[in-house]
Formats: sequence, C-alpha cells, structure tokens
Amino acid sequence: MAHNHSSSFDATLLQAEDPRKIRNVVLLGHSQSGKTLLAEALLSLSGRISPLGIVDQNTRRDRVMDTDDDEKSRGISYMTAAAATSWTSANGDTAKINLFDTPGIGELFPESLSALSVCDGAILCVSGQDGIQTLTRKAFREAKNRNLGILIAVTKLDKEHADYFELCKKLNETLGRGVVPTNIPIGSGPDYQGVINLIDMKAHYYEDNGSGKERVEEIPAKYLEVAKEHRIRIEELAAEMNDTLLDHYLSTGDLTEEEFISGVHDGVREGRIVPIMSTSAARSIGLRQVLNRVVEFIPHPDEHPASAHRDSGDYFSLVPTPGGPPCAFVFKTSVDPFAGRISYLKAVSGRITADMELTNHSGGTERLGRLFTPLGSKLEELPHACAGDIFCAVKLKNTKTGDTLHGKEVAYFIDPVAYPEPVLSIAIEPKSRGDEDKLSNGIQKLCEEDPRLKADRDADSNELLLNGYGQLHLEMALTRLKARFGVDAATHPPSIPYRETIKGTSETHARHKKQSGGHGQFADIHVRLEPMPRGGGFEFADDIFGGAVPRNFIPAVEKGLIEAKTKGVLAGYPAVDFKATLFDGSYHTVDSSEMAFKIAAHTAFKEGFAKARPTLLEPYMAMEITVPENCMGDVMGDLNQRRGRVRGINTDGGESIIEAEAPLAELLTYANSLKSITGDRGTFTMHFLDYEEVPPHLQNKIVDERTAVATGRR
Repeated sequence: MAHNHSSSFDATLLQAEDPRKIRNVVLLGHSQSGKTLLAEALLSLSGRISPLGIVDQNTRRDRVMDTDDDEKSRGISYMTAAAATSWTSANGDTAKINLFDTPGIGELFPESLSALSVCDGAILCVSGQDGIQTLTRKAFREAKNRNLGILIAVTKLDKEHADYFELCKKLNETLGRGVVPTNIPIGSGPDYQGVINLIDMKAHYYEDNGSGKERVEEIPAKYLEVAKEHRIRIEELAAEMNDTLLDHYLSTGDLTEEEFISGVHDGVREGRIVPIMSTSAARSIGLRQVLNRVVEFIPHPDEHPASAHRDSGDYFSLVPTPGGPPCAFVFKTSVDPFAGRISYLKAVSGRITADMELTNHSGGTERLGRLFTPLGSKLEELPHACAGDIFCAVKLKNTKTGDTLHGKEVAYFIDPVAYPEPVLSIAIEPKSRGDEDKLSNGIQKLCEEDPRLKADRDADSNELLLNGYGQLHLEMALTRLKARFGVDAATHPPSIPYRETIKGTSETHARHKKQSGGHGQFADIHVRLEPMPRGGGFEFADDIFGGAVPRNFIPAVEKGLIEAKTKGVLAGYPAVDFKATLFDGSYHTVDSSEMAFKIAAHTAFKEGFAKARPTLLEPYMAMEITVPENCMGDVMGDLNQRRGRVRGINTDGGESIIEAEAPLAELLTYANSLKSITGDRGTFTMHFLDYEEVPPHLQNKIVDERTAVATGRR
C-alpha cells in the first residue's frame, strides 16, 4: 500500500506556540559521514526546500547548509548551519524541527558546542562504509555528557562494502548496551531499496528516483526472523523504562505501537536507549523514519530544561514556560555581507516578539527589531518566538555570543559556552602598509563571529597573534579575512615567550656618580639577588638600617629594578623568579635624587644578574592527546622527539588518551603533525602548565638567534 504522508510544507508550522511541539536537533559525526547531505535531504523530504532527487555528496553544488564559497569548493562544513522545518509523524504528532549541521573535522569540532548548548537531541551520523571513527566517539560523549537524546543514522548504505549489521554490533559494543536498531535494511550497497520498521513491523520500499516516496508491504519471509530478533531487543529495552510497561510486556509478551514509542521516547530522554536507523540520504531511503523518530523520540525543550545561573550564585533548571518572563540566550553570531551581524538565539522563557526591548545581562539594553527563522544563509521573518524555539535577530548593537537578553524582572542568566583553549597560534601582519587598522578591525569581527578564535598582542614581541584549533581553522579565518575585509595577511610562527632567571646568589655594589656643573647625580647601593621558586615572580626587600639610603629614595630603587628586569642579560627576555634585597648604600645630601637611584638600580640588576648564574626558561604545556590505539606508538615516538614527557595513558573504546607535557617551542607544528600521523583521527587539547629551564645545549642557539635578530643580521 502507498504511504499517505504528504510532503507539502506548511509554513504556519514554523510558528511554534508550545515547547512540546519543538525539536531542537544537532547533526554530529566525523567528516564525510554525510551530515550535510542528510540535513538537506530531510529538508527536501519535509517540503522545506526543492526536491533533491538522487544526488552525490561531491557533485551537488546548490547547497543550503554549506553557505560559504570555501565550504562549497572544499566539500566540507566549517561553521554550524541552521534550518527550520516541520514534520507530522506517522502517528499524527506534528513538530517544528530546528536542525543544526556541524563540522566533522577534529580541529573544527569545538564549533559544534554552540549548537550542542541549545539542542535537546542529536543525530549521530556514522558512515556505513567507514564505520566508527575518532569523532564518532567524541561527538557521542559530548552529547551524552549534555544529556541530549541521541539517535544514530547509519548513512551511505547504498555504497559498496557497507555492512549495517556488523556496524550495529560494533556500535553496541563501543557505545553501550542501549544502542540498538529501530529498523534494518532491505538489501545492501546498490541493491539497498528500503527498510524494515521494527515498530510497525512492515517493509518500507522507496522509489529509485530519490523522491523519498515509499510503499509499505509485509516483511519478506527471508527477513522475518532477523526482524523479530531485533524487535525483541528494543522492545525489551522499551518495556524496562517503567513498571507499567514492564508488567504489560511480561503478561502479554508484546507492547502496542503507542506503548513501544512511549517507552523508547523515555529511554532516549534518559540516555538509556540510542536507536539506530539505516539510511541513504543520496537516494532518500529511510529518511521518513528519521523524521518520524525525531518527532517521536527526541525530547522536547520541556523535557530538557536549560541550566540557568541566578545572580545570587546558584544554578537551577529553567523549564521553558511560554507565559514566563521573556529571556533568550545568544549562542552564535555570524556576519552576512548584506544583512550584517546575525545573532542566533534560543528563547529559554516567555514569548519573544519583534521590536521587544530587552536588558542585556552583560550591560545595557537591546531592541530586537524583526525576528527570523533560519534556512541556511536565508532568513525568513518570524512574528514571535515561544519558549524553547530558535530564532535570529539582525544588527544587534551591544550583543555578542554568550549574552543573555531578558525582561527587567529576570535575575538570572545562561552561562556562555565553554570552549577549549586554542592549540595553534600564528603571528599575523598586513602585507600592505596602511592596512593595520583594517586588519585589526577584521580580526575583531572574525573573533565575534567565531568565539573559538582568539586574538591578542604579545607583550614581549608586540606581535598580533591569532589563535585557533589547527591549520585549517586558521586558514579558514584568513580566507574570510581577505574575502570580507579585503586584507591580505602575512603570517609566521609566533615568538616563544622565553623568560630569564637565576640559579645562584650574587651581591653587587652599584654606584652612579655624575658631575656636570651645578647639582650632580649621586647614588650608591648594595643589592643582593637570589633565586625564588618557579612561579615566584619578583620580590623586593628593604634591609636598610641606620638611614644608609633615605626612605624617600628606596621606592626609586625598587622601580629601577622593576624597569630593568623587563630585559634580561642573556637574550633580553623578561627576568622572573628572583628576589632583590637592598641592604646597604650611601647618598649625598645635595646630589642624590630619585633618578640617580633608579639608574644605579639598573646597573645593579645587570651586573648582579650576570653573576648569579643566569639561565633561560621556556613555557611547558599540559596536553591531552586522543588517538586510535594503533597510532599510539608513532604518537609517543613523535612526542619523545619533541622533548615531551608522558604522564599517563588511558584507553576508551579503541582509543588511547595520552596525558603528557611538552615545551611550547616544540608544539608550534604539532597540530599538523598529529593530523598526519593519525590520518586526521587524532585530537588534542593543551594549556599552559609552567616554566622550566631550557636544556643547556639549546640555550646558546636561542641566544644566538635572538642576538642576530636584535643586531639586524637576520
């Protein structure tokens, strides 16, 4: 029999009025797992965009979700894209679905965190050809940690060598007992023609033209036993969700379709069931069931309340009440060449209307203007947004990513998304003189749009540093910088912020005496320098007795030492971790002055530091490196060559998690090396740990290079 679901799109359903009629869903998965194609195929099947027909990931150019020209040319997603649609499931439930398509490359995964922070469910895409990959596990863990309801779409089952049943077994072993199929494929590879729905226990066949039209028949005899076997597995899990279902199941041996859906929904919401679905987005096979499962199984915002932070300091669960006070969280910002700055918001309470004036919790007020619902790079007007819904506002003046906008009666806010620290830095400067302001302005706007990018100016070298998660992330930023702001930038590795310290103690007598007619200049001091523990900074001590140096001149000695220590004696790097004690001296009643004592302090520092066994320090970084187990040996060998030290190794589902520390100077190219060693399957995070002494055999090289730069020989 033919399926009676119509794919004609009802635009009125985009205006949600009830949080229970909203599904906020993020698509996650490794690069080339088919997320973007699945998103667009779902939009097409639901009637939101024009029919796709049979398409190919690499040849289709008219994309909704890849909005950037660079994304289209490379065939990969850099930024999260959003689109809203609606769907009426087979059991008659209707919902607005806000879909988010996220990047699948390891170094770009933190971009997904913005969508993860506002979604209630996730579809984890796993390629039927490539199977479980590094980012598959990472994305699953991230969604699980945020208590999202998770569905798994096994994609590309129309391709050769795709083995659904073996992959389901591995997913169950790797991700947990509750990871089970809700349908099974009919045929495989080029012969893949439909799915057996384990809920209605029918065979769903799809037309060959990629239209998604289906016919529903009885299950063929050769599939009946395996279908029953898988049906029992998920039915048992559904029955375990509450005592009523379990009692009914034990007494009758079966669940009604309504009970089945209710049980699986509860299991997905609680993270105890993760349904697997077989699909081919290119041929629109199994996609109706994906949309049905989103409506039936993914928690609605009522069931997954936001965590809000009261001004008083405590946290509470903010259930999205349509009649509550208006409050919205800005989770993403993008810049459109025509529309300007676009802010993406989630209404977490109340009803947000056009032209509403709200208070920004970070300070000031903001008038929203018109509201919109997104369709990739397109915006369609939305009269209002109810609690739980996603919407856009344009050209907000004082609002940035992470801000909470609310009515005057609200005394809480949503915490901004916590991104990991960037792991790769480049020094950046304009190729053309006079473009400094354009560069600075462009970088500032890029960082507003992409909070994962950080820009700062190094205090030692005065270099403008752009910090990101890898070479591709930074290349993407530079491409946008040139395309949007007309700035062609030159880059080079950043200077390492070395420091100088001492390992011994010295005492120095420094005298400054100058006579040039009239008042002269005179200052005489004795200073002791001694090392302090690492991280001790600088300490000044006054040990003068009997007025050898008058009290009014002692601050000048301290100030002179503070000025002098900005350039050490070895290579001109700042000096740290030492104590300077002024313990004796003399003065002249007429010729002594603050300036004279400052100059004497400069001399005392240089002479005393040189005598106290000076040495170079370098920054060390703490690292957590996640790699496939079969790459661990090569990764460890590479770490050893970088003077790294392994502190611990853990294993998790076929992956090794290496805790290590290594000098920053050896890690400037680490992101690219790890990518090469692991075939882009490894990821790492790092943060500053401490300063340690540079090995003696490297100190001379660093000093010689620094001297060559300072004298113009390089």
